[in-house]
Amino acid sequence: MLLVCGICLPAGAQTPDKSLLMVARAPPIRLDGRLDDAAWATADSIADFRQREPAEGAPATERTVVKVVRDDDALYVAVRADDRNASEIRATQLRRDADLGSDDTVTLLIDSFHDHRTGFVFQTNPNGAMWDAQINGLDNTNTNWNGIWEVATRRDSSGWTAEFRIPFRT
Repeated sequence: MLLVCGICLPAGAQTPDKSLLMVARAPPIRLDGRLDDAAWATADSIADFRQREPAEGAPATERTVVKVVRDDDALYVAVRADDRNASEIRATQLRRDADLGSDDTVTLLIDSFHDHRTGFVFQTNPNGAMWDAQINGLDNTNTNWNGIWEVATRRDSSGWTAEFRIPFRT
């Protein structure tokens, strides 16, 4: 899954077909992967994602819901990733900066300058492993960059959730 913030896009979209309205200041969020804080109950959401692979542009086969809120210091992103075969969710990595390529993941791409060329990537798996990078253009990814951010994840019988806290200074 890919989320481009600045403009929030479903994966594979060329132009925004939906944006998320973000409250100016969210009530406090406890980063625990539960998505039961008051801020998430009232946050706008996006759920009409499209596939990137194997059938680019086709409707997603599993439902994913993304919500975004902020406070004075940070951006918060909640992701609910449903999976009909929750017992088969793949997550092998535990450590920061491990290659999460074979795991189920949620990836956030933040285009903070809205130039469609540079950005920051934040990725996690159901174990809460963290991977991040800076990007500049299509072929320049700086994986040595280590931003300061947090994520909490939680699995359940219907899939998994992730709560990201990304300080604006990051």
